[in-house]
Amino acid sequence: MDAHPIDVGASVLEDLQNGGFDCAFVMLHGRGGEDGTMQGALELLGLPYTGSGVLASALGIDKWRSKLLWQAAGLPVPACALLDSSTDFGAVARQLGLPLFIKPASEGSSVGISKVGAPDELEAAYRLAAQYDSLVLAEQFVGGGEFTVAILGEQALPVVK
Repeated sequence: MDAHPIDVGASVLEDLQNGGFDCAFVMLHGRGGEDGTMQGALELLGLPYTGSGVLASALGIDKWRSKLLWQAAGLPVPACALLDSSTDFGAVARQLGLPLFIKPASEGSSVGISKVGAPDELEAAYRLAAQYDSLVLAEQFVGGGEFTVAILGEQALPVVK
């Protein structure tokens, strides 16, 4: 099988549609790449692709809606609050405790995320996160290790710390 790289730019859909490809191996990151947008475009083109589908991709990048889904399924999730410019940040700190993570709802790679250890840091952290998304979360800190478990088909691959 031949592999052909395509840069994501203004002509990406035309390039994909006219390229005679059998499958797209999606290797994109962030908005437009892992949020369901490209997956939806590929589905409209009728071009099979690797990775998660539209819904899983959209939910995977949306921290707020993922949290709602997990809560509805009865899974434990850290307490959180939605923030906006009129939020009483002191009340949020009292309600959730410190430290907190302030994060844009739909970004990846820790973009716009701040760890806040004092109430007077909350507003600046909110302003940073709001640069990336109009929906901003304050979430309780949960300590522990960070692990990645990739799944290939039905097989869980080795855990990476």
